[in-house]
Amino acid sequence: MHKWVRFCLATLLVLAATATVGMLVLRAQALPNGVRPVVWDKESCGECGMAVSEPRFAAQLQTRDGQVINFDDPGCLFIYLLRRDPPVHAVYFHPCEGDEWLDGERVGFAATRASPMGYGLMAVPHGTPGSLSFAEALEKMRRRERGGD
Repeated sequence: MHKWVRFCLATLLVLAATATVGMLVLRAQALPNGVRPVVWDKESCGECGMAVSEPRFAAQLQTRDGQVINFDDPGCLFIYLLRRDPPVHAVYFHPCEGDEWLDGERVGFAATRASPMGYGLMAVPHGTPGSLSFAEALEKMRRRERGGD
């Protein structure tokens, strides 16, 4: 019986050590802080599968489990969110003009006829006259998915 108690204690000690190491490894793998570089014309859109090739319409989703998913059209990111409901860490949109990516809090959306997948949205800075907020654009895409827009 005495050997059995020692065996149980040793097993618990090994399990505790393994759990501690696992937690330290997870903490060391920090979530992205900012946009991850996109390899233009080499990466596929996470929704439609087309090559992400037009920077002025690109978007990026970062999930809380560490996935980085790129999109060729802002509408593709919205459809991905609506269909899959992933655990979102951050979203970024490349504006139609300029090089600085806009996060979900600093982005607005204006109408365009030329988006790669025809969703008709382009990213602009939040507060641009006539633009939709992130929430409004998401709702517009929700209505479109339901056949109402």
